[in-house]
Amino acid sequence: KNMQSFTDDAARYYYSIKLGTRIIIVLCSFLYVLQILTNRPYTVEICVIPLLLYHEIYRLLTQAFFHVNIIHLLMNLLSFAPLGSIFESHVGTVQFLYLTIIFSITSGMMIIILAWMWAYIPLLSSSHYFLQCTVGLSSVIFALITIECYRVNNERQIICMRIPSRVYPFVLVILLQWILPSVSFLGHLSGILLGIAFAYGKLEIIMLKQETVMMIEGWTWVKALLTDGSGFISLTSISSLPISSNNTATSMS
Repeated sequence: KNMQSFTDDAARYYYSIKLGTRIIIVLCSFLYVLQILTNRPYTVEICVIPLLLYHEIYRLLTQAFFHVNIIHLLMNLLSFAPLGSIFESHVGTVQFLYLTIIFSITSGMMIIILAWMWAYIPLLSSSHYFLQCTVGLSSVIFALITIECYRVNNERQIICMRIPSRVYPFVLVILLQWILPSVSFLGHLSGILLGIAFAYGKLEIIMLKQETVMMIEGWTWVKALLTDGSGFISLTSISSLPISSNNTATSMS
């Protein structure tokens, strides 16, 4: 009976997550299982390593969806589920999936830029990050944390402190780095910078236009998802539709 109750609760929680967020969760889980079944450490082959990126550009995309171990995977997915669902509710499922890919690629590019800066700025002058293998969904997660902190600009509590919402992501990065020194500092920092850029509308130029989103939602197989309980958020079902001056359905209201 207890097992049945746990299964029912887990199923309710899973289906309370928006569809696009569930798709990313399933993708990351599938790729991790693939690693286990093939007994192959794909993370080394697909992570962002600035020194290798010149020849292996695909790493910009693949780095976000693979994870090192089960703890890494679970921590990221448990954080991503609520944050992704909130963001998806504001931008819609099609835009959300597109932005997740964009965030992955862009954060990978920012990791490269930050690694170069770290190596050549006199006060820092360290090549450590050139060889660091950055992998996992955390850069996207920190982008979502930052976007939410800018969208709901109030005080947040961390441990015993109450801090301004917009400072919260930076404090969280420092705290995580102190507790878990092996986590990717540049990966988290790139996510924060990406979230700030999005919050200020600097990424609108590469976002999907409303008419493009509506065209995709009109495809037959996408229409099949537009049912109650599917978790699909269509453009017309967004309660506060984010519309900017250039007709891009992306900025948070």
